[in-house]
Amino acid sequence: MATCRRHRGFSLIEALFAVAILGMLLASIAAAVRATFESYEENDKIASVTQSARWALAKIMTDIRTADSADATSAQVTLVPPDNPGGLEQIRYAYANGVLTYYRTVHGSTTSYPLLGGEDIALTLFAAQKSMGTDWEGQSCVKSITIRMQFTVDNQTFAMTASASPRRNQIF
Repeated sequence: MATCRRHRGFSLIEALFAVAILGMLLASIAAAVRATFESYEENDKIASVTQSARWALAKIMTDIRTADSADATSAQVTLVPPDNPGGLEQIRYAYANGVLTYYRTVHGSTTSYPLLGGEDIALTLFAAQKSMGTDWEGQSCVKSITIRMQFTVDNQTFAMTASASPRRNQIF
C-alpha cells in the first residue's frame, strides 16, 4: 500500500520569515542608496566651492601679474591696471566680514560686487602679504604678493595659497 504525501506550500511562519528577511534587505539597500546620494551632494558642494575659490584666486593673480603697480595690506590688494594713463583706473580686492569684494574705480566712479564668501561659502581667512624689491631702474616696488585664503564647507576647512609678481616690476 502506497502512502499518499500531501504537497504543501509555505506555512504562515515561513512566509513571515521570508517577508521579514526581504524587508531587512530592502532597508539596507535603501540606506546604502541614501548614503550614496548624500555623499554625492556633499562632494558636489565641496567641488563647487573649491572651484569658485580657485577662480577668484586665479582672477586676483592675473590682475596682479598684469598690473602697472600693486600694493597689499593684510586684508586688501590694490592694483593699477596696465595702459592706464594718469592712473584714473584702480582695482581693489578687500576682505571684510567673511566676504571678499571686488572694487573697480574708473574716473572716480566705483563699482563693486562680492567675489567670494557670504551665505554659500564661509570665507574664514583672506591674508595678503607683499614682499618688496627693486625694479629695473633701481626703484623700490612690490616684488610679489602672496595671498592665503581659507574657507569652510560643511565643517571641513580648506586652504589655498598663491603668489604672483607684477610683470612691470620684474627685471629682464
